[in-house]
Amino acid sequence: MAFTASVMPKLHIHDLRHTFASWLLQSGVADKTTQDLMGHKTDSMTRRYSHNSLKSLKKAIDQMEADTL
Repeated sequence: MAFTASVMPKLHIHDLRHTFASWLLQSGVADKTTQDLMGHKTDSMTRRYSHNSLKSLKKAIDQMEADTL
């Protein structure tokens, strides 16, 4: 048990919901689809759960540059 506690971070089921929502967002899944999959009634709750990674933010900037330059 001490080994597991020292190697594994504390993980809660709630953390998995954040990961799921973030992966959907980063994969380009539509906001409404993500909201439905998460079971949220409001889009603001879905936005609270989903987060962009630095990789996905860079990809967005690269796309914008490709489209405008």
